Order: sequence, then structure tokens, then C-alpha cells
Amino acid sequence: MVSVKAEQAQFDPSDERHEEITTSLDHLARAIDGHAHDARRAVQLLLHDKDFSVNVDIATVAPHRVFRLRCDWDATRIGIHGFTEEGRLSVTLPDDADAPS
Repeated sequence: MVSVKAEQAQFDPSDERHEEITTSLDHLARAIDGHAHDARRAVQLLLHDKDFSVNVDIATVAPHRVFRLRCDWDATRIGIHGFTEEGRLSVTLPDDADAPS
């Protein structure tokens, strides 16, 4: 398992940039002080714009199952800022997120 610091570094451009981490939804949930369904939704948001990829079907993977999360550092960035007061994930999408591909 990768440490929480390593997972946070995956998304933090001011720290060491990992190309890939091995983790689980349960482990990611602990890193964001949330639940496995929160971690699943966060990963789904990351996968949406092709910045990240996984080696499993994230929609159906069991929370305890280990998988690889890979980052394409050359792709356009999205930002995850934590939770809003309503408990929803706060994200910033790239300017061209709605542009047809």
C-alpha cells in the first residue's frame, strides 16, 4: 500500500510527482477523510477528462480491492479542492472541459 503522503503527492505539483500509485477506494477514502463512495466519485471525476487512468472498472470495483491509478502529467489539469458546505466535492475543470473532442 502507498502511504497517504504519497497519494497526496500524486495530486500535488509542489511535491514529488508519482506516475502511478497502487491503492484502494478504502485507502483513498481515509486520505480524504471520507467514505469509499466519496473516493469512487473523486476517481471518476479524475478519469472523466483522461488525466488519469485505472486498471479496473472503478464503477464496480470493491472498496478493498487494490488497483493502479496512473496520472498523465502532460494532460490538462483539473483541481479537487475538498468538500463544499453541502458535503459535495468542489472541483475546477479545465477551460476546455466542455469542448468536443
